[in-house]
Amino acid sequence: MTRFQPSPRPATTPWDIPDRAEQVLPGIWRVWTPSHGGYVLSDERQAAMPDALRRDDPFYEEDVDYALVLYGFADEFRRLPIPGIALQVENARRSVRCWHPDRWKVLTG
Repeated sequence: MTRFQPSPRPATTPWDIPDRAEQVLPGIWRVWTPSHGGYVLSDERQAAMPDALRRDDPFYEEDVDYALVLYGFADEFRRLPIPGIALQVENARRSVRCWHPDRWKVLTG
């Protein structure tokens, strides 16, 4: 299994400057701004995303694209000591299937 390195806190996002940020896994930041938020991936994490789930940029907004990150790194997220994380990962799988059907088809055949 690949061991990812921690990354610096994102200074800016497409949604604004983060007023809160948490590195939930090495190289994966959950960010909040006054108006929106999502996940920001390090270059290393972005390169490791499955091709079918990878966006062109490392910013995965919180409404729909968050699911790409949770599903792309599902095994690692499931190991986090967060109540309900298995359900969150399952919801991410369903979101990818429903909201990104082209990506889902490439990923699952």
